[in-house]
Amino acid sequence: MNIALELPSNRRVAAVSETNSRFASADTAFAAECVLADSERQPCEVWTRVMGYHRPISSFNTGKQAEHAERRFFATPPCGRR
Repeated sequence: MNIALELPSNRRVAAVSETNSRFASADTAFAAECVLADSERQPCEVWTRVMGYHRPISSFNTGKQAEHAERRFFATPPCGRR
């Protein structure tokens, strides 16, 4: 199932439900009420951009996985806004 989400650039998706096609940004009430039992959880594939293309982290070798875990992420304000 392909899920295309179009959110404002300052929002992050916190929860996506394939069963009822609901999604929520991190600051909505649905995200707070969306609590799953461990038996209901599904594995999540995490992808990252490496050398100009996207790859799943699960395909990294041991050294690259350790390097990814040590990365520091930061956000910059959009151009023209302060």
